[in-house]
Amino acid sequence: MARGRRRERHRHHPRPPGRDRISDLPDELLLAILARLRSTRDAARTSILSRRWRRVWAHLPALSFLWEGVAIPAQEVDRVDAALHARAAAGFTFNLLEIKADRVFADRVVPWLRFASQHLTGKLCLSLVISRQSLETPEIEFPLCERFTSIRLDLCFRIRLLFKLSPSAGGAFTALATMMITWAHVDGQELDAVLSARCPNLKELTLEYITAVGDLLIRSDSLEKLKIKTDKLLEGRLKATTPKLLTLEASITCDAWIAAPLLSEVDWCVEPYDRSRHFITEAAHHLRQLTIMTHPSNTGDLMQRFDTVDMLNLLINVQMGKEEYNIFLDDINQLSQCDVLKIRLYIRGHAFRPTMLHLLRKCIGVRKLVVDYSGFIQSDNCCMSRGCSCKWPDKMEKIVLNALEEIEVKGHGTADCKVELVRLLCNGNVTSQKKMTITVLEDIRQIGYIRKEIGHCIILPNDKVEVIVKSASVEI
Repeated sequence: MARGRRRERHRHHPRPPGRDRISDLPDELLLAILARLRSTRDAARTSILSRRWRRVWAHLPALSFLWEGVAIPAQEVDRVDAALHARAAAGFTFNLLEIKADRVFADRVVPWLRFASQHLTGKLCLSLVISRQSLETPEIEFPLCERFTSIRLDLCFRIRLLFKLSPSAGGAFTALATMMITWAHVDGQELDAVLSARCPNLKELTLEYITAVGDLLIRSDSLEKLKIKTDKLLEGRLKATTPKLLTLEASITCDAWIAAPLLSEVDWCVEPYDRSRHFITEAAHHLRQLTIMTHPSNTGDLMQRFDTVDMLNLLINVQMGKEEYNIFLDDINQLSQCDVLKIRLYIRGHAFRPTMLHLLRKCIGVRKLVVDYSGFIQSDNCCMSRGCSCKWPDKMEKIVLNALEEIEVKGHGTADCKVELVRLLCNGNVTSQKKMTITVLEDIRQIGYIRKEIGHCIILPNDKVEVIVKSASVEI
């Protein structure tokens, strides 16, 4: 009897019918739930659940419509229009509009931009593949809005981007701090008018694969970071006047004049730097940070322009062949003086040991050296180029480092390279006037092997070198 009463006491009684508990939650929690869907289309579908849910999604602070890699169906374009109309009817502003779609017509995009200019207070992201309705290049007229804080436009196949700049139109991007335009065709003077007079607070500008009518002109009294990539389709020149520019990331194929008296960071990779075509004027010879690739860039020219840097990031790309190796030697013979040297190696078909000795010889005055072996490394002595300098390690003089204190070695799948570098630093080829701490970062599965091999490299007692081997996962 007691056991039966116990079962009766714990028997589950169904909850009486009524409103579900989720619908009883306050709007703030319901909006937090819908925001996790990351898709406005999915959020809007919740309106069919009940009358309580019918207009909740319209109060979301962000609207995202994503169709990546597929053509956007016509009915879906209509649904975007309907969703934006419903959002406008709710009477609230929002802080993000994001649309990614393939093969949409330009005339359908214009209402989206008009809606954003009237209701968006924040970030606009459009990544669109515009379909052509005729042989003429499609055009999109972009409205000026004082409430946009960030604009990102990816207009594939160089759609003609226009700005409405007539005196009667007025308007400005008053709050705009960041702008990114990719794969668009612009009028150089029109873009200059926008940047110089209509973007008083612009801090970051990215232009990638832009073509222009006339020269590409950039004038800004507020710009602090400029990232620009061009290709051979840009026939004009780049002219930039940026008195507050601090950071420049460039891959430029055209002639360029960049005036930047406060410049402190330069990243010039992929396309070669040519001192006869590329002019960085008014900047000092010292940088806080310089990032450059040795091939195909003209490393020496740029490092002569900036001969002292706090941190030098060097992407060393050594291709196969004797001539390629000689180019590498010429490049590193002109290294900027630096306190911290970070090297990422891509070596193909050359011996590892002499290559590292060549690099270590250039570390005079360097306090910290970081070597990343993530690139393809051929670490044996099987160079097939006759007379290549990578075959002559024994003819090199002993290396004496006067300032080196810290060495960090990293890169997955290159345990033997790391051991060889430690061996070079500990076996008498290289001596340091200061105590060196060598930190080796490796996959946890290889740590035991590296510790064992390194243990054979160091002759104890050794008060000049300390070697630390730890898991790469602890690196921040």
